[in-house]
Amino acid sequence: MFKKLNVKATLLSFVIMGVLILNGCAKKSLTNEYTNYHQTGNSLSAGAVISEDSVKQVEAFSNDLAVLPESFKNAFDMTDTKNVGELLLVNDDTNEIIYSMNSMKERAPASTTKLLTAYITLMHCDMNDMVTVKHNITLESGAVALYLMEGDQISVKNLLYALLLESANDCAVVLAEHISGSVDEFAKLMNKTANQLGATHSHFKNPHGLDAKGHYSCAYDLYLFLKNDLEIEEFREIVATSEYTVSYLRNGETINTDVKTTNHYLTNEVETPTDFTIIGGKTGTTTNAGHCLTLSAYNDKDQQIIGIVLNSTDVNSLYTTMSELITENYAYTHDAKIE
Repeated sequence: MFKKLNVKATLLSFVIMGVLILNGCAKKSLTNEYTNYHQTGNSLSAGAVISEDSVKQVEAFSNDLAVLPESFKNAFDMTDTKNVGELLLVNDDTNEIIYSMNSMKERAPASTTKLLTAYITLMHCDMNDMVTVKHNITLESGAVALYLMEGDQISVKNLLYALLLESANDCAVVLAEHISGSVDEFAKLMNKTANQLGATHSHFKNPHGLDAKGHYSCAYDLYLFLKNDLEIEEFREIVATSEYTVSYLRNGETINTDVKTTNHYLTNEVETPTDFTIIGGKTGTTTNAGHCLTLSAYNDKDQQIIGIVLNSTDVNSLYTTMSELITENYAYTHDAKIE
């Protein structure tokens, strides 16, 4: 059973490197195809006729989305970016990209993949739905897991808490199989949904983000996923939580497992920059992806900020860079010309 979509738009458009993507999306259905066409000066050329009404819809929707123009210039300079690969900072209230570095570069996204897995789950499932684990799940050595077993019964709510807080990879598999029957079929749904959300620099092979050939995303696409996730109340509640007790049934016995967020701002391992309130987001770490962090926060003007840092060489650089990103944003929004 589908939940009502919480996203504002039924048509998504954005301009990347001079290419405008049109994407139709009806409520409770993610099946419509999208059309690519090129913008040449003030004219449009395409393989199909684009109606005036469609163009007006696109223009209206662009007001709800931050776009990266070809001539984009960063609003400020970062101190040191040698230990990170990709950066993006967006003011989600003004839909303004404030800083971008390699934000369209395709690379392994690690567990930030789970942003899309969570979005699809919240679109398809009720939080109280009960799921029976179909089989024991085998993951690569060292992968984080809740260690669910065949026959375990667990709610979608508990699966999402374990997925988004502790980044349990077996929970991603359980959700994928519950929704689509198999990981392969769920990956197809992920790719279709990503396209519907306008994410054209992503391709997914699994629901958890463990390294796999042909599994990639970029900072801008992760912004799109997090932006849509944040419009869902249940998602916001989960990612703002530092600890949670996950419960499930095994052979009729209740098992309780405490899970803790991997977000160091919420655990107070990293100090939150002054005048900001952390909402939450998603971390990710694999060999190919490095250390990754997607984050949403409120500034002192009660505006929602989304920051993305990918491919950091170490955890310290990851959080130092994120803190500088949002701190420089504070300076930018409070300088003399803005005031």
